[in-house]
Amino acid sequence: MAPFGYAARDVLLLPDGKILVAGGHLCPGGGCGFTLARFHAGGEPDDAFGSKGGVLTPMLGVVGISAVVRQSDGKLVAAGDASGQDQWVLARYNEHGMLDSGFGSGGVTVTERAVNASFAGDVIVTAGGKLVAAGMLDGNFAIARYNADGSLDGSFGDGGKVVTAVGSSSSSAHAVIELPDGKLLAAGGAMGPGLFGDTSHDALLRYNADGSLDESFGSHGKVIGLAGYANALVRQPDGKLVTAGSRVARYNAEGSVDVGFAPEPTPPWIVHDVLLQPDGKLVVVGVWRTIRSTSWVVRRFEPNGAPDASFCVPPIFPRGEAYAAALQSDGKLLVSGESPVFGAGYMLARYLGDGSGPCADLIAPVAKLRIPRQRLGRVLTRGFAVTVGSSEPGKATLRLILTPSEARRVGITRRTTVGRGSHSFARGGRTKVRIHLTRAAKKRLGQALRVTVSVRLAVADRSANTVRLARRLTLRR
Repeated sequence: MAPFGYAARDVLLLPDGKILVAGGHLCPGGGCGFTLARFHAGGEPDDAFGSKGGVLTPMLGVVGISAVVRQSDGKLVAAGDASGQDQWVLARYNEHGMLDSGFGSGGVTVTERAVNASFAGDVIVTAGGKLVAAGMLDGNFAIARYNADGSLDGSFGDGGKVVTAVGSSSSSAHAVIELPDGKLLAAGGAMGPGLFGDTSHDALLRYNADGSLDESFGSHGKVIGLAGYANALVRQPDGKLVTAGSRVARYNAEGSVDVGFAPEPTPPWIVHDVLLQPDGKLVVVGVWRTIRSTSWVVRRFEPNGAPDASFCVPPIFPRGEAYAAALQSDGKLLVSGESPVFGAGYMLARYLGDGSGPCADLIAPVAKLRIPRQRLGRVLTRGFAVTVGSSEPGKATLRLILTPSEARRVGITRRTTVGRGSHSFARGGRTKVRIHLTRAAKKRLGQALRVTVSVRLAVADRSANTVRLARRLTLRR
């Protein structure tokens, strides 16, 4: 943990082995702005960078840096947004952390204010030395190209920008890469039709060198892919494209879904970054969210998308969130993220490349609970019916509980649990379970016209990792 900023949203491994992290600073106690920090290889702050290893660039309304990239001359370019101003912001620093006066205005360039939501989610340096940023402008998918002095490149798109409406409503880019032929590929999310109306989908757009959409990719340069959204993008040597966000997916070079890639379906975690190892395996980092807590996640997948059960790291920062990762030449993994304690600073960790044990021994299963409509009279005679699902082998236990007010109303003063049920899963799946009421509960509730109850489910896998769900409803005669 380092006392710079509040969230390390990107991390770079520098040529001399030092580590650079970038993020933002919230207003209370120190102003809003971009933050950068540099560390020695052992994790100690590098006092030769900024002030005691850190840099704060105050800016009005800025949430912080989304991405940072190093130019061939050693200068650093950070991209972020001014949330209150709906602007893209790029800032360039020299190797000592000072703003570069030869870039934009005093080291900062601001893309014109938009009418609707706007942000810069990623930035890269092209082979030709120009900067390309990707994000959202006026609620639409957008990329922009900049000259070396920070001005927009007028030969690209419309005055340096390409804003494209994708899907049925809003869309945004979160990652961009340059392809070997000089084309650009951006990934993010867009609204599209789903089973229950419009929902978010992966969105991928490919651009020619002049900013025009590449008609040979997807449908006129655009792909609306699987349900979800992409926060990160990596290209494999065979040209296939891996996106990671609300799910991990792979697309063929022309934009079709690669059906041979089969990771976990819709996991209960969100990926913020993805890395491709030399052996073809994929490392993802993000956040695991449950009802009561969060913890950062570091996972690895086989080249075919299957989880690598030989690799996992424990959630050493409960209630934190991992945002970015970098792979060292010795195979060790750097991960940066957000501290769960306001003002505590960046979170930066380094892991051994071989992981630390099977993931199944560390992560709770995914549980589902479905409750069909049913009448109180039927519940009293046949039990309370629910459908329970688990992603892993283990045991599900259910309790039917009266709310305190209902317990007093019907005269139950000692135990508010009025029914129990259970089921053992030999493997992941779903099944119907009946919660049978106790004899005393049937007697007390026999004359009730309605009753409010809580259904509580606990699913534990064979390593005792447990997830809990609860639902509240009113049963009527």
